[in-house]
Amino acid sequence: MQHSDRLKIIQNSIYNYIKINNLYSTLSAIVLDINLLSDFPQDKSGLLFMENFRNSNELELPEQYKQWNKIIPIVALTKYPIGKYRSEFMKYPGYLAQVFNKDDVINNHSDFFDTINNFHEQMSATYSLFYAPELKDILRQVNQNTKQLEELEQISKLLLWSNIALMDIEKRNIFMNYFPNELIKYAKENDAFMDNIENSENSFKNAIQKIFNSTPITILEIFSLFGATINIDKIPDVIAKANELVYNFLN
Repeated sequence: MQHSDRLKIIQNSIYNYIKINNLYSTLSAIVLDINLLSDFPQDKSGLLFMENFRNSNELELPEQYKQWNKIIPIVALTKYPIGKYRSEFMKYPGYLAQVFNKDDVINNHSDFFDTINNFHEQMSATYSLFYAPELKDILRQVNQNTKQLEELEQISKLLLWSNIALMDIEKRNIFMNYFPNELIKYAKENDAFMDNIENSENSFKNAIQKIFNSTPITILEIFSLFGATINIDKIPDVIAKANELVYNFLN
């Protein structure tokens, strides 16, 4: 059997398993073997699976979870020397979240499990995006722009604003008014908003407040909002301002 046929069988089996077990709202990460079809050094079939998965090739998703395949973290395990190949694998179409060498994990598995646990915390908060009514339109807008989503995925390595999550309720309520108001003011002054901001300003503010009412709070959710309302070239500036606002409030 040709490699392409074998890969298709494996791919369809994984897709069916996800569908049958309804893993769209519970899966924290996908651990992927880069040498998916063989132990031969030249085999990189796992990366081909990832590219197909990210591009929704033959993957049917429920309407509520459209683009779920672009958000779920994929962690690679491989026999390849990480120092030599990590940069190549991380740049492969489909974006990996992390790469681990199999022997390194066998000898010291703590880093691997810490990474998976961090992604579990991240996805636990991210899944709320699929349920919150006021966030549906925002998420849909982000998902329609693949280039924008890929940019946000890279930034989303900053997982948790833990200091906000640990605030008492009174201080967090103050922050939830201060932060969106100041951020909206900054974005307006710097022409960072997309068109029709008057129609989305309240949604932007309500979405931020909902995020800060959830635990854990992940930066991915904030950047999803940026992707829906902020011009892509202005996103780094708005992110810098957001970090500044958090720092100033906490200090």
